[in-house]
Amino acid sequence: MDDHVIGAFILTLAAGLATGIGGLVVFFSNIKNNRFLALSTSFAAGVMIYVSFVEMLPEAQISLKDIYGSNYGGFISVCLFFIGMLLVYLLDKLLPALFQEGNKSHLSLTKNKGLYKTGILVAIALAVHNFPEGIVTFLSSVNDFSMGLPIAIAIALHNIPEGVSVAVPIYYSTGNKWKAFRYSLFSGFAEPLGAILVFLFVGNNVSEELLSCSFALIAGIMVYISLVCLLPSSWEFGNKKDTLLGLILGMFIMAISLIIT
Repeated sequence: MDDHVIGAFILTLAAGLATGIGGLVVFFSNIKNNRFLALSTSFAAGVMIYVSFVEMLPEAQISLKDIYGSNYGGFISVCLFFIGMLLVYLLDKLLPALFQEGNKSHLSLTKNKGLYKTGILVAIALAVHNFPEGIVTFLSSVNDFSMGLPIAIAIALHNIPEGVSVAVPIYYSTGNKWKAFRYSLFSGFAEPLGAILVFLFVGNNVSEELLSCSFALIAGIMVYISLVCLLPSSWEFGNKKDTLLGLILGMFIMAISLIIT
């Protein structure tokens, strides 16, 4: 394995583990502060909705239209977007045992299980989201490290608020700060995993078509979780103003992170 490959792996790992930086927020929060919970869950929704509609879905549509033509490419991207929504709906319905967790916090048992489920779904969605990001970071870095570096920095910056999105609902539902931190950190491991798998099975060649399809699918997954899980949770634990404030703040932070990189 040459130095270019090793350097690309290190860069991809560093970008992925930035989710752990966001997860550190639980060590500075009070589990009895429901307002922080409301703000942070709507903040997470803002992050995921913005990156889905402003970056991932438009990028997928542009690429697929170039490949298949305007009408057919647009149709494919829209279909994949709603298939992503359907997949999360089925996951929610078919795997209820995945979301069972003892009530270790001040929340009621019903609220606890719902919030824990939300945290798990967010972790899964972001792990799936981070997987193609790891592929993109690795491929750009292994061919030209100077080109991969700004991409890795951009991904690391928007992985930080994503780490917050995972850690907070896990923490509030379990009362376990280290568990919340681990979940946020592990969601970022999907990026180096994507790099490893693409290196082992594909080498340096991943089709633009495959990446574009995955982006459209992931956008649907993240929008569904935001609308069905995160925003209702924020509304339940806070008030309208906190939900709106967190939503706007999440969009703003993600917008800034995309602009400056």
